[in-house]
Amino acid sequence: MGNAATGGLLDTTINNGAIVPANENPVVYMIRGIFGGYEAAFSDTKFYRLNHSYSESDLRDLWDYQLDLTQAQKKRVIYYSWELLGQRFTYKFFSNNCGYFLEDLLKYALGKRISPRNRLYTVPSNTFFNLMETTNNGIPLVKNIARTASRHSRLNENYAALNKPAQAAVHNYLRTHSIAQSFDQDQQRKITDTLTDYYSFLISKSDNEDRNQEYTTKRTMLYAKRLRLKKTPSKTNQKASSTAPHTGSRPSLVRLGLVYNSELGDGVRLRIRPVSYDLLDLDDGHVANSTLNMFNIEATSINAQQRLTRFDLVDIKTLNISRTGLPGDGGLGWGLRFGLERANNSCINCLVGHLSGSGIKAMQINSKLTLYTEGELSFHSSYEGGSFRTSATIGAIAKPINVWKSQFIVGKRIAIDGDADAESVVRWENRFGDNPSRNFRLDINYDGTTEVQLGYGLYW
Repeated sequence: MGNAATGGLLDTTINNGAIVPANENPVVYMIRGIFGGYEAAFSDTKFYRLNHSYSESDLRDLWDYQLDLTQAQKKRVIYYSWELLGQRFTYKFFSNNCGYFLEDLLKYALGKRISPRNRLYTVPSNTFFNLMETTNNGIPLVKNIARTASRHSRLNENYAALNKPAQAAVHNYLRTHSIAQSFDQDQQRKITDTLTDYYSFLISKSDNEDRNQEYTTKRTMLYAKRLRLKKTPSKTNQKASSTAPHTGSRPSLVRLGLVYNSELGDGVRLRIRPVSYDLLDLDDGHVANSTLNMFNIEATSINAQQRLTRFDLVDIKTLNISRTGLPGDGGLGWGLRFGLERANNSCINCLVGHLSGSGIKAMQINSKLTLYTEGELSFHSSYEGGSFRTSATIGAIAKPINVWKSQFIVGKRIAIDGDADAESVVRWENRFGDNPSRNFRLDINYDGTTEVQLGYGLYW
């Protein structure tokens, strides 16, 4: 962002990504993206277009890592970018992805790649870690990091900066369309700014033209009210609702641990997740209250048997928690899993195909406790045939201190097309430690058979 007069909005950007048809099926997109079914290309555009697309429409924060390059290095990037525009490349999510191509572009400025040459795959988020670990002529490559908050983040941060009476006034305004005169000018300004961001957020989310016109009219009324208020200095420091990508854990995980099974005995379990974060990981550097696992592999050695006991091609979950409690903020969360898993804890050589989808309703009680309910419908297939299951669970995520984060789950599951009784499901999983590079996990779960795991994980 080089032009101070325009805030960088008119700067030229170079982008790389897969060329995906409009309205592509998500499952097709995932499969083609992994196995090289798309072409990738570089493109150039003004930054304001990306700002509108990502920050205003997609409601995602943008992070600007400013690099300390010499004038000669900057020219090499510009010249090579010009040659790349219009070229086509094979896109693969785990190798030839946007992170790989942008690192390749930077290589021509630095004379070296910023990622290790011996990596089996490339995850785009690793680029930020690599940038922070790279030096240029003996000094750190990254000299400054700036954040462009999304429309949703600005709403969350403005709301969190209000005191309790002011937050109540925001909710009351939606009913009365007025702000009590008991608030001083500074408080009224902050309440008005929060409400303005709220209606802008609703406009970003909605595709209904009539509803958007209503939101726009209400926002215009707030703009007029805001202009009548005196400009006073803010006395509250806002806390950012997200952290820079490199501040969390790296996306790949290997975990080795001991396992005890009440039916099978003692054993050892190895888990490898090339792309991962889950509800118990540190919230820094990724979307909070969410899970993303791809190609998660779990192998177990127990009772003189060595078996693959789990394989998740994809495991996604988001709780979609509202931090404001305002109508339209938050809503239903969802989950999707596809892969192989054991039929239950009592067996080791009993993998079945698994496809499930779930709906989730979550509520954040405070910064240390979140409660949720989840309903899931799943299909399990094996050599003997397939069956549908449904389950209902109640969960809690607690983080009394940063080095201790727990997830509790209790519920029932039942086969829809069978005569089996409903099975009870109980689980407690806990993370020990707040080091982004490593931690311990304790996992105790029961589905008729009790299984206990204690593992040590490294993120890389």
